Amino acid sequence: MNLYAFITFSIVSLCFCEECRLNTRSPEMETERNLRKKLTKCYAEILKPPVNKNSNTVVVKMDYLLQSFNFDPNEEILTLYSWNYFDWQDDRLTWKPEDYKDIKSTQVSSFDIWSPGLKLINTADADDFDFFYTKCRLNSTGHVRCVIRTEHKVFCTSDLTNWPYDTKSCTLQFDQWRPQETKVFFNLSHIKFVMQAYLNAGWMIAREKIFKNLTTGIQSAVKFDFERLAEGLEAIIVVPAFVISVLTVTALLLDYRHINRLGILFMSLISHFIFSNEVADNVPKHSANTPVILSFISCSTLVTVICFVLSFYFKFLGKLKTQPPTWIVSYNDFVFDGYGKYGVFTKWEVIEQDPEVKPNVEWVNFISIANSLCLCIVIITYIYLLSAYIPKKPVFTFVFDIA
Repeated sequence: MNLYAFITFSIVSLCFCEECRLNTRSPEMETERNLRKKLTKCYAEILKPPVNKNSNTVVVKMDYLLQSFNFDPNEEILTLYSWNYFDWQDDRLTWKPEDYKDIKSTQVSSFDIWSPGLKLINTADADDFDFFYTKCRLNSTGHVRCVIRTEHKVFCTSDLTNWPYDTKSCTLQFDQWRPQETKVFFNLSHIKFVMQAYLNAGWMIAREKIFKNLTTGIQSAVKFDFERLAEGLEAIIVVPAFVISVLTVTALLLDYRHINRLGILFMSLISHFIFSNEVADNVPKHSANTPVILSFISCSTLVTVICFVLSFYFKFLGKLKTQPPTWIVSYNDFVFDGYGKYGVFTKWEVIEQDPEVKPNVEWVNFISIANSLCLCIVIITYIYLLSAYIPKKPVFTFVFDIA
């Protein structure tokens, strides 16, 4: 019982007896403590926005230092991790350094003074809070600087037209969040990056732009344009497109009588289906735009099927022993007796020389002309498809401001 009474008496003495407490503060620390008490003495008034003599607007200079970013697995939501620097002038928080042992600056809590509230209007996070708590640096001239670490989440719009070199556009819309008589204007001048902060998670910030004095409810906005780093996807998407094109064209250079021609065309056709499945597994699903690579695959598949069918038809014509129509014979003579013979790239000969095979020679000549014409059309078609529907890596000239 005596032990409990002694403990209780000791606690009460420490709480109410100033002389019994052990004061470990240095004179400088005690002076700074008294300074902070003096500055925050009128707590209710300090929490009000500072009044400017010329207008009712408080200008808060804001610096946005991007630390890192990432996209969610579906690449719809962007998360930005940054440091926000807020600087403003509050004449109520001034003092004479000579009155406080030449103390020119001190630290105060953002809850003990008025601090601006910046709200992300288009946040994608339901748990995003508008207020913040941090330590602020206060100078004797009344200049206040607060630094906070923020995490902002916003929805992004994707443009998959040039996938895998696709781009994303993400906009952050800011405004003050506390309704008050004094208007707070956030002067966001530029954005800085921490070292390699513009590169992350397979994406690169290609450009950024700041918008000011926007419509009601949005004071300023920051727009980020992202470009995908597609070196890996290039190897499995862009390169195979060239390979299957060369494969189809090469097959048309082979003799129509050889089974290798049909075999290469069949392999090219199978490659198209494998290629389309690979694209379907890797292409993002959340966009209104259709990747141009899909148009290339569909057109190239159609070209390969036509070449495959024509090869079967050429093989059938080459086995005919009947006399070809007169217009085919006249057409063959017109081509081979004129300059057209220089345009026949695939000229095949008939080995047999007996008179009964004569009609077959005309069929072979017709097949040679038709195959050369088909080859030219296919080459021109693929040149157009490769130039129009193969994604091209965009070229950006952008200078980053590195902190």
